[in-house]
Amino acid sequence: MNNIDKTKLYILTGILDCFLLFILITTSSSLFDKLWIFSVLIIHALFFFFLTYFNKPILDFIHIFIFILLN
Repeated sequence: MNNIDKTKLYILTGILDCFLLFILITTSSSLFDKLWIFSVLIIHALFFFFLTYFNKPILDFIHIFIFILLN
């Protein structure tokens, strides 16, 4: 994976994280919503870490959790 693609992924994921933090701070969310947001933020943090070192098997595994969280 080249650096341009990594940069795009960092930016897109960072924008999503900013929106999630904004929602978390500005709304009175239920406990379920807060847990969901924290779960996504933790998975995104892992995604950033493993994308930096390009550990493809772990990145593939993280994608499974993102699809689970969408349900």
